[in-house]
Amino acid sequence: MKNALRSVRDVILLILLLPLLLFVFACYLLTFPITFFRYRRSPYYKDTGEKCKLWGLTDYVRLYNVIKKNGLPMTYLRAKEVSLTGYGYWILGNAAVTFGYEPEYDEQTEAWLSKQEDEEGEASTPRPLWEAYLEECNSLPGGEGCRFVYLLVDGEEVPEGAVLSFETYRIVPCDLKKPLPALEEILQAEKSSRS
Repeated sequence: MKNALRSVRDVILLILLLPLLLFVFACYLLTFPITFFRYRRSPYYKDTGEKCKLWGLTDYVRLYNVIKKNGLPMTYLRAKEVSLTGYGYWILGNAAVTFGYEPEYDEQTEAWLSKQEDEEGEASTPRPLWEAYLEECNSLPGGEGCRFVYLLVDGEEVPEGAVLSFETYRIVPCDLKKPLPALEEILQAEKSSRS
């Protein structure tokens, strides 16, 4: 009897979820061509010639396009070993600008940490967020002089009252789909630190 009830429940769930899954798939099929043509017209594609991935316009590609379209005085360094479309660093003087994904704010030490996984995929001790970015940026040709990192972080992930500026890095809350105001803030901070 229990098996029969389970089978009926599974059939009902399938009947209810199948239209939803078909709707999501149809939406993807309808929006992918738009994303594909937008990508093909983007400065990122024109400069790199990389094929469009299934996810199309990633945050990195959007950032690249915004910087190029607005003629911001930054140099792009591509991290070659990573297969993500557009992963890299923008260099502004001796500072690197990139995205800080999955940051964790430790209120006791007032530091930003990154979630780290070891080779087996298990969580290890959190590492200071800026440390990994500076290390990787300095290993790239042209990034050897980076001493500071601006990390663009989704504004919703920044806790109220969190410390944002440190000696070697600064957290810049922003809308990842529209990063221009955050980039202008970074340029202004760099100008004022030089004068």
